[in-house]
Amino acid sequence: MLKLTKTMLQKSIIDCNTECRDFALKHGVDYDAISNGERVVLAATWQDGTETELRFYRPANDRKDRRLSIKDIKKHCEIGDTITMANSKNGILLIIS
Repeated sequence: MLKLTKTMLQKSIIDCNTECRDFALKHGVDYDAISNGERVVLAATWQDGTETELRFYRPANDRKDRRLSIKDIKKHCEIGDTITMANSKNGILLIIS
């Protein structure tokens, strides 16, 4: 679950919290195996049926941050929204509340 802040939406950069990292790992994305500057992209769908991408990555710096960006997040979300990543029969579903 991700509670969106103004910075997350403006920059489209989300720090991947423990819950997010656990979800990613269940889908084959292991941050320990991602090098700085590398990213892994997974297909997902917004709850309205629009296709999107989840981009799990480490920025090209020395800090080893674990980040996530979601394609078209600004078109679907507002500050204060919560995104839940869930499994569905069609793959990864992003639910906004």
